[in-house]
Amino acid sequence: QPFQFRGMDRNGIYPDTGLLDVWPEGGPELIHTYTDLGDGYSAPSITAEGIFIAGMYDSTGIIKHFDNQQNLVWSYTYGKEYTFKYNGARGTPTVEEDRLYYSGTFGDAFCLNARDGSVHLKLNIFETFGGKHIKWGYCESPLIDEDLIILTPGGVSHNVVALNKYSGEHQWSASLDSATNAYNSPFLIRH
Repeated sequence: QPFQFRGMDRNGIYPDTGLLDVWPEGGPELIHTYTDLGDGYSAPSITAEGIFIAGMYDSTGIIKHFDNQQNLVWSYTYGKEYTFKYNGARGTPTVEEDRLYYSGTFGDAFCLNARDGSVHLKLNIFETFGGKHIKWGYCESPLIDEDLIILTPGGVSHNVVALNKYSGEHQWSASLDSATNAYNSPFLIRH
């Protein structure tokens, strides 16, 4: 299961057990504080290896990976980020095993090696699939379904696309009456 936006199944339900029934007075002990994350609204993906989060510095988007001792392991600069009101990075990185997937506000989608931040693949989904930037900044967290990575560029005949998660090769597209992209992330429903 990937580590991603709103948890393992993207539903905000966390199956953890062994949680405290009563919290200590004053709350739990603060273990780490992370600073200098950049501007934005990205939520972290938290794995056994640490935290992965996106932020913006000036107008440039950066993904950072911190280990569980608060050390910066690597950072990756991926491109331009949104600066018209509500500045900053938007989506949550999706992490599966040793791969991290992300899509920036201007359509820069990529897969990194989660251990060292090296680039496996990168493409601009707006340029490739004809999507457009929307008023408040394109935002999504890539969805993994088996060997696919699913994104929503919103282009004509390419509202939703699936790429091979290893090679980036285009697998299929869905045309939804030429609807544009929106401020949301794909969600998988088994019907």
